[in-house]
Amino acid sequence: MKIRALFIIGVALALLTGCAGAGVFADYREVEQLEIIRTIGIDKGPEGVTVTADTGVEEDGRAPKLFRTAAPTLSAALEQLQETPRGRRMVFAHTEQVVIGETAARAGLAGYLDYIERATEMRIGTGVFIVRDGTAEDLLAACAGEGSSAADMLLFLKTEIRNMGCGFVYTCGDIAAGLASEGCALAQAVERAPGETVTEEERAMVRPAGFAVLAEGALAGYLTEEESRGAALLLGKVERDDMTAAAESGTAALSFRGAGMRVRPLFLGGSLDRLSVAVRTEAAVKEASEGLTLTAAETRRALAQDLAARETERAAAAVARSQAMGLDFLGLCAAAERASPLRFGALRDRGAADIGTMTVEVTVSAAVRRTFDVADPFSVRGKGA
Repeated sequence: MKIRALFIIGVALALLTGCAGAGVFADYREVEQLEIIRTIGIDKGPEGVTVTADTGVEEDGRAPKLFRTAAPTLSAALEQLQETPRGRRMVFAHTEQVVIGETAARAGLAGYLDYIERATEMRIGTGVFIVRDGTAEDLLAACAGEGSSAADMLLFLKTEIRNMGCGFVYTCGDIAAGLASEGCALAQAVERAPGETVTEEERAMVRPAGFAVLAEGALAGYLTEEESRGAALLLGKVERDDMTAAAESGTAALSFRGAGMRVRPLFLGGSLDRLSVAVRTEAAVKEASEGLTLTAAETRRALAQDLAARETERAAAAVARSQAMGLDFLGLCAAAERASPLRFGALRDRGAADIGTMTVEVTVSAAVRRTFDVADPFSVRGKGA
């Protein structure tokens, strides 16, 4: 009995380790036989969908490989790329971002998101970029060169944009969820910017171009830079940012330290009167101009007031654009309903909870930290207060 059990275990181990004749992996490939696609560009073309695949800069610094094809649908285009004989199999499991041209986005991108959600070879966590005033194909081609690729630039932007305070890279899943629940969503827009000229070849750069507003599965418009900064603040998508604040005796360079938002619905009888959006932000002094006395209470108060006024302007601009478009891409109504679900449920007029018609009050308060005097010898030696 023991011998039989050992025999069964041995056969099972042989199958699991691939020692059997056929092996476990029927379509096993060596790494050298794979072409890792890091970025996919999607455009609308005469044949339906034009796809550009970008491998990113090669390990030895060589220019990225770009593959282009066109087909009636996205799935057909990707299959076409796969079927073209190149001696390598394309892998989309490690695709980091999807770039969608403006024309394709305006025509509707819900179908592209739906494919990515369903396709087993792609990830729902892939970042999405919208090309403002351009096509994905042109952007990817313009950035390609020795040691340069749109794939690498977009990956850097994806990780650093929260430190710029002007945007956020939402994933396919984020956007699909927003469209399903709120009917609208935000996506990070980018644009082609002049780059450097290397060996008589001009290489473009990628820079953020504000938030793109999506509604009913298509591009509805863009936010300005100030509106985008306000939206990022309200949505809690800012990690670090550099800013300045002024007082009567000088200016100070500040570093963003954090922010929090509270949305409160204010009722009048059985009706919703207005929304109160209160944001508290905090910044720390990095450098102060000569003559600015940070230890003075009036100086600290003036810096905080100047910072609060600027952030209030940005936040209010984002809310105003949301109301003008009639799209709650900031999620204010949903936040208000979570704050008072019973009162919302008892509203006589549910239409009053429409972001386009309700009154929204926006206030931002600020605190400025690290205002001690580093020139004080007692503080420097650790003996002061």
